[in-house]
Amino acid sequence: MMLFYDLFVIVLKFTDGTRENDWECPNFENVNFAFRTVCNMRKCSKPKPA
Repeated sequence: MMLFYDLFVIVLKFTDGTRENDWECPNFENVNFAFRTVCNMRKCSKPKPA
């Protein structure tokens, strides 16, 4: 199990940690998961760009 965890950490270090279809809020540059329809920042709630 530790080997899988170590590999996961290495992958995150060499990637930006986002997944396909994750999106960035234009207001706060906050990265949101793909399933979100609005920004998850409390101050924002801007809809996902088209």
